[in-house]
Amino acid sequence: MSTRRQIVSDLRVDNKFLSSDILISDRFLDRKAFATALVFIKQQTNRRLLFATPNLFTPLPCLEMKSVPIGECCDYASPYMVSKSIERIPKIAEGIFGLLVQNCVSIDNMTSFKESTPRRFANALKLGLKTPINVFWLYDGHLYCSNGNLERINFSALFEEDVPNKLLCPDCECTPIPECDKCINPLDLPFKCPGYLEVPVKEEVSKSLMQIYNQKALDRTSDNNDETSK
Repeated sequence: MSTRRQIVSDLRVDNKFLSSDILISDRFLDRKAFATALVFIKQQTNRRLLFATPNLFTPLPCLEMKSVPIGECCDYASPYMVSKSIERIPKIAEGIFGLLVQNCVSIDNMTSFKESTPRRFANALKLGLKTPINVFWLYDGHLYCSNGNLERINFSALFEEDVPNKLLCPDCECTPIPECDKCINPLDLPFKCPGYLEVPVKEEVSKSLMQIYNQKALDRTSDNNDETSK
């Protein structure tokens, strides 16, 4: 898997005109490449593919949780307690089947939680079901789980935003993940895209960059003509 820096470098090599345009920063190219990759990735996940890909999703190991009343995240008056992530979760990519979450499991890997909504879970509680319902949902930037006794949980998803180090490198005895390097430059992290999609992603980005460059050239020509006519 290429790094984000390598993808940016490839784009500059493939588009020589970028060297004369200081307005096109590495950060811009990085975000443009990932936004384009997301389009291709969602085409695959919408077909239920890629969810077993090991390097596409970013794990949040030992995500710290706390117990809160369910009424905090929905309009349901009940003493029932659920678990809420102490830290906010970066924005997660979404497809036609929901959030692009690879897994949400207890620390001992014994319990898996499926995606739901607070309203749907509250409706299940009203039915008085005796079988435990293990679900999770996102509300106001936080992860919630139906089990109110969780202190930590393992969570893995495809994030549209950079993940803060405090989520990648928790202060606990969990096994560190490769991304857990507090000194690493984000551009040196893996480019979250299957290898076989890297070429079409770069080709699509290059088309977009050429359109931007041509538009700027057209604008400069128009400005020069306006100056000449004065």
